[in-house]
Amino acid sequence: MDADVIIIGSGAGGGTLARALASSGLSILILERGDYLPREPANWDAETVFNTNRYHTGVDPQQSVFDPTCRSHEFDNLYVADASFMPSISAVNPSLTIMANALRVAEILRHRLGAA
Repeated sequence: MDADVIIIGSGAGGGTLARALASSGLSILILERGDYLPREPANWDAETVFNTNRYHTGVDPQQSVFDPTCRSHEFDNLYVADASFMPSISAVNPSLTIMANALRVAEILRHRLGAA
């Protein structure tokens, strides 16, 4: 299988990224983890669902995993478009911020891959 873009997860970031790139002419593959997540309190805790501050973002590869465009310092073609780029969650659901970042990453990818 050959794909221009592989998106892992179709949550707020992945789903938004896929939708934003859908009309680009790029071939997109979306991968999901697997089974349905049962509706148990432990699976719906905000800290669990929105796993923030997983990877630090910054300009120094020694201090961060991703650059300010959410591109990996180590892998030139790896971008993050989920909550892990955020240092923390505020008192409100971060889905709109995640979606806005995914739209920003989509524009970066469109430009980088020469897509319409």
